[in-house]
Parts: sequence; C-alpha cells; structure tokens
Amino acid sequence: MNTVSERLKYALLVRDISQAELARKIGVTRGAISNLINKVSQGLSAENALKIAEALEVDPYWLVFGRGEGPVTKRDINFGLGNLTSTREEAKKLISTMPNDNLELVVKVLKQFVNV
Repeated sequence: MNTVSERLKYALLVRDISQAELARKIGVTRGAISNLINKVSQGLSAENALKIAEALEVDPYWLVFGRGEGPVTKRDINFGLGNLTSTREEAKKLISTMPNDNLELVVKVLKQFVNV
C-alpha cells in the first residue's frame, strides 16, 4: 500500500468502520473522508491524521508514511491447519458477497500474507 488513500481504505475495511462513522468520530464531513480515499484532497492535516489513526486504532506513522505495522499483523492471523477447509469456504462466501470495488483491495491485502 503506497498511498494514504490505500492505507485508509484498508484500515476502514479491517476495522469494519464506514466513512460516515469515521467522519463522525473525528468531527469532519463524510465528504472529507471520501475526498481522502478518492485522492481528491491532496492534504491531510497532522491533527486529522492523528484523529483518524486514533479512531481506527492504527499507528499514525503507518497511516501517513506507510512505516510500521498496519491494523492487521501476521500474529493476528490464525493459520490453524485443522480448520483450513472451513476457513477457505468462509472466505469464498465473504468474497462472493463483496462489492466489486473492494475486491482489488482484498487481493492486495491477501498478497501481503502469502509468505507468512
């Protein structure tokens, strides 16, 4: 994930928080969050970056610069081999119901953990 936009989308997805909910939590409009995600807004104030990081429980350095750990770490993922088949089936169900615009982001996330 190379941009603030990509990291913000990822954190929202992982935390299961909507743009509107995040906007309410940090005191901005949903449009302001949408503009960040869609790269319409080129700037992110330090104050809002810290508020977003706190609301999403992520490292602000990760959010802004891509350094450090994001909201999901390798140790957070359970790779229990005993349940691998049911986990795959659950993942297939989840992906089949996901809106198409989120699929690209999911693929990027999954590719990060291929070598775990």
